[in-house]
Amino acid sequence: MKKSVKISILCEDQAKMGYMDEIFLAQHGFSAFIQAGENILFDTGATDVFISNAALLGIDLNATDLIVLSHGHWDHANGLKSLHMEGMKKKLLAHPDVFIDRHKATGEYNGMPYNQEETAENLIWSYQKTPSNFR
Repeated sequence: MKKSVKISILCEDQAKMGYMDEIFLAQHGFSAFIQAGENILFDTGATDVFISNAALLGIDLNATDLIVLSHGHWDHANGLKSLHMEGMKKKLLAHPDVFIDRHKATGEYNGMPYNQEETAENLIWSYQKTPSNFR
């Protein structure tokens, strides 16, 4: 039996939804909600834009089973600060180097402005270097 997979883009640089352009928010960064047997929040963008767009799409982010960060740049992870899950803590999967010191060639900081301890109230961090079955 084939599993169905649904991917909803919650945040990206452009909101091109035809007649709905005026209601969806867009900003630099990325976030997606993946429904594939479990609910995965993949990146959180730069702010709370992903939360507003999820609500417009009828997605309940409290139903998230796992949060995955692709990397530690601010435009993929700063939205974590806006995410307040109800109930139990959520598991977050990231590469062990997600918190390394990140600067652009110009010297401008490009990483997350917080650390694991600052998100410990809502998240259980899990680290993995290579793709595999991590459950």
